[in-house]
Amino acid sequence: MADEITLSVDLDLVNGNVEHDFRPNAILIDQANDRYVDRIQDIGTSEETVSFGDLTAKGLVVLYNLDSSNYVNWGHTTGNLDCKILAGEYSVFRMDNSGALIMQANTATCKVRVILYDN
Repeated sequence: MADEITLSVDLDLVNGNVEHDFRPNAILIDQANDRYVDRIQDIGTSEETVSFGDLTAKGLVVLYNLDSSNYVNWGHTTGNLDCKILAGEYSVFRMDNSGALIMQANTATCKVRVILYDN
């Protein structure tokens, strides 16, 4: 089979007289292994490495911060969490198979929905 995953982006900006939109064509992605992880994880105020269990061929990752007021930093190297997800925001990216995902809540523990589609 092919094109098991569809990724779409619809981004709009309207701020006073400034308007911009970004709507590229959907990306169709092949998935060889029909497995995924979808769970809600408590992310504390100390760095923690997210485990993906038995999934060994990492693919697309979705992080969704379910907290109503606190943000979460994330990155791939301990001590260098240079990405941020504000309360209610999400991030989508492709994970390198050898990479790690490290997260840390800013002020208080946050619930983060973590989804990984195996390649």
